[in-house]
Amino acid sequence: TLARVERARRELVERVQEAARARQSPLVRALVAGSAARGTFLSDRLDIDLFLLFAPDLPRDRLREEGLALGHAILSDPETRYAEHPYLRGRFHGFAVDAVPGYAVTDPSRPQSPVDRTPFHQEYLSARETPELVGQVRLAKQFFRALGVYGSEARTEGVSGYLVELLVLHFGSLRGLLTAARSWRIPVRLAAPALDPPRLPAEVALILADPVDPHRNVASALSRRNLGLLILAAGAYL
Repeated sequence: TLARVERARRELVERVQEAARARQSPLVRALVAGSAARGTFLSDRLDIDLFLLFAPDLPRDRLREEGLALGHAILSDPETRYAEHPYLRGRFHGFAVDAVPGYAVTDPSRPQSPVDRTPFHQEYLSARETPELVGQVRLAKQFFRALGVYGSEARTEGVSGYLVELLVLHFGSLRGLLTAARSWRIPVRLAAPALDPPRLPAEVALILADPVDPHRNVASALSRRNLGLLILAAGAYL
């Protein structure tokens, strides 16, 4: 699977670049990032995230237009979906692919769209994750999923894949994370963002600063209930 993913990654970027040249698109960079790029995906939940990055001065309507056009040019069975702005879900060489437009910003603390930090996340983690840590990340994702707290969507209020990777990196392994977690008291501060107020809002469960943007709490979606479940599970597991 890893070899197939790597081949699909390379060909996706090449195809996008060809499509961009053909339509004289203002595309600055095409990047496959996330778990598919780092090998930290779960085998039954493998989606490839393709980011189509444009100059920061490109108007939003052009960003949407160009991003969707390039996605349509390379993906089969494309379907428009919506987050802050539209993106495409389609297929490429048998893989589900999300083609997401964003801006090629130079400062991750000043994003213009929610995905603009992604290249910086990719660079940060890729430079630090060893093969052993990649294996530990996959174990941790399985653990969180078994608890029902894997996913940062509003309906889940759990941990994102990026947060899992940062936690494993911080503690060195799944066991190291669970050993620390069993003694946590909510709210938990692992590394407070630079602008975190002295008094935390009542709903905050965990604070872990984004290493590429210290003003952002990576764990903001995690509910107190789900963090409490993790703490109990850590004690039971060990």
